[in-house]
Amino acid sequence: MVKRTRRDHLFLAKVARDAERYEVMAMHMKKVIALNPNLSVEERKLYSVAYEKWIGARYGSWQCIDDLQQDEAVKEEWDIESEMDGILLKEYSDKVAEEVYEICSDALKTLEESLIQNAVGLETKVSYLKLKADCYHYIGRVTYDDRHEAAADKGLEAYAVASAFARGLSPIHPIRLSLALNFSRFHDQVLNSKEESEHVAREAIEDAKPMKHSLKESKHKKAASIMEQLVDIVAPWIRSSGE
Repeated sequence: MVKRTRRDHLFLAKVARDAERYEVMAMHMKKVIALNPNLSVEERKLYSVAYEKWIGARYGSWQCIDDLQQDEAVKEEWDIESEMDGILLKEYSDKVAEEVYEICSDALKTLEESLIQNAVGLETKVSYLKLKADCYHYIGRVTYDDRHEAAADKGLEAYAVASAFARGLSPIHPIRLSLALNFSRFHDQVLNSKEESEHVAREAIEDAKPMKHSLKESKHKKAASIMEQLVDIVAPWIRSSGE
């Protein structure tokens, strides 16, 4: 068997990306990291895309099954009535949840054992810390009991650490805003605290206010989109408080 070089694995990761084979893409990026964990900006983005897309696809599947279990309208549409239907859905939901857990655990292993400690530059470090926190977010969403509690605790700590480092970035930096958005959602979806969710979103909006005019520039299109999502989170609170 031909021994592949780091460049070979990087090339194959790009091919897998274009073919939307994100599991394969992640495998090749892990080999890239094993040969040298100091990733360039392009390589770091490839690694993030691989896991975000891979996890996102499995999580989307879990959400679909969860809707079948929880949403009465969906239950009626699918004619889900019998106890056996419920048992089958629960088994399938648990299977997909386990897949999400395993993928996140795989990403966390590389992040914690290699990437974070070898990160060069603040943007890179925050990017890795954000992905670490997001992995715990996903685990917290699809698990229950001990796994859920562990993910909630570790996720809260990971988001707090990432947020502290992110304050060194511009308030309208897409990574900083995206981190705030996901931290806000974590409070709502995993910790069941809408008040803290709104607080995190509001703080990000307030921090970005002095640079709000810059969001109209085309180069800040991504940041503007994230800002809109943050505003959507605080909008119900603003209406109810009469601000």
